[in-house]
Amino acid sequence: MRPWAYIKALIRWPFEPRWRYTKHEIRAEAYPWGVVKVPKGFKYDGASNVPDLCLDASAVHDWLYATGRVNGTRIRQDVADAVYAKMLREAGFGLVDNWRKFGLDKFGGVAWRKYRKMEDRGKDPLKGRLGF
Repeated sequence: MRPWAYIKALIRWPFEPRWRYTKHEIRAEAYPWGVVKVPKGFKYDGASNVPDLCLDASAVHDWLYATGRVNGTRIRQDVADAVYAKMLREAGFGLVDNWRKFGLDKFGGVAWRKYRKMEDRGKDPLKGRLGF
């Protein structure tokens, strides 16, 4: 992405609609737990992706935060963040990693704890987030 395009996207970012839906199933490697599969139609906000550099990575990250699992195995927040960082690097957005790390360190824990509390209370964190 050219510098001017990045700056333009950054200025536009806070004013764009927040919710998006995955248009296809997304698969990502989460070694050693296996492959993360985000279903078509998953509703995500992309807030961890400022601006829209790699929406697949953002959808996988939001899926991992919402479910807290890879193939049925419970994971920690830092694992979800590491999978996201790896996807950004593989897509060629390594410089964004410092921004992402700052944001997730400061604000990611709030969302992670919210979803884990929902699970502990027997509520489904994916309710209302699947399907168009």
